[in-house]
Amino acid sequence: MEKVETQIIGKGKFTVFTNIDKISKKIRHPTEIICKYLSFCTGSNWNSKKKSLTGIHEIEQIQTLILDYVTLFVLCESCANPQTIFIVKGKKKRIKLYTQCSACLYKAHIVEQDDADSKIPLKIVTGKSNIKLVNFIGNYIKDHPMELSAN
Repeated sequence: MEKVETQIIGKGKFTVFTNIDKISKKIRHPTEIICKYLSFCTGSNWNSKKKSLTGIHEIEQIQTLILDYVTLFVLCESCANPQTIFIVKGKKKRIKLYTQCSACLYKAHIVEQDDADSKIPLKIVTGKSNIKLVNFIGNYIKDHPMELSAN
């Protein structure tokens, strides 16, 4: 994965990501989810048309957050292969979000910090906006399902 490239525009009002699409293709996860994760972690608003976050953000901070995203959602806990996808099961208020590895088919349940009642291996999302993030990912994946890839 290449390093994040940013540009500050509007007298320091926005941080624009010039290569976020390339990064999302490399890690095979949707740009919208990665950027929403960055938005929740930094407490900023994401503008999908301009591919920017409000405020000034250091490249090192954004790079660290993307690496955290990769560790949490992209790398398989079982085989460390970076070929996971999101899967949504259930309906309405009983929606459950999982990551599944394309290589070994290992499945891990993604939960908010408070909801740890599953017997399936857990990936716990921490932070102030964790419920909103998990709900956003679940709703996005319902509308844009990911497919297991053989490579």
